Amino acid sequence: MLNVTVKSTQNRTRTASTKLTPEEESVLLVRARQAGLPPGVFFRQILLKKEEWPESLRMMMAELRFHRSVQLELLTRALNNEPLSASVIIEIINAAEVQKYVRAEESLEQWRRAKGDAA
Repeated sequence: MLNVTVKSTQNRTRTASTKLTPEEESVLLVRARQAGLPPGVFFRQILLKKEEWPESLRMMMAELRFHRSVQLELLTRALNNEPLSASVIIEIINAAEVQKYVRAEESLEQWRRAKGDAA
């Protein structure tokens, strides 16, 4: 059984626990480390998530946000009569590539909130 204690500014007085195989625990600990979160925080986020976005949807949204960012940046620069050299275009592409997953998650979260507000 995996029990993790995390200090918090909130007054948490309840505990939820589950028994895991060593493999399941290992996978969760690796995912927490990849997310840059302490295990307790990561596990709480998983427990409280209403729904998990399929990986394929997250990938498609990331690519959509990437292309949208590149197109909008190129259009804005063209409308402002800014030169679009190969190096500038590569810079724009690289900047969009770095941000595409963050922007995808933001879009999916906005959609989740909008869907919740409509219910």
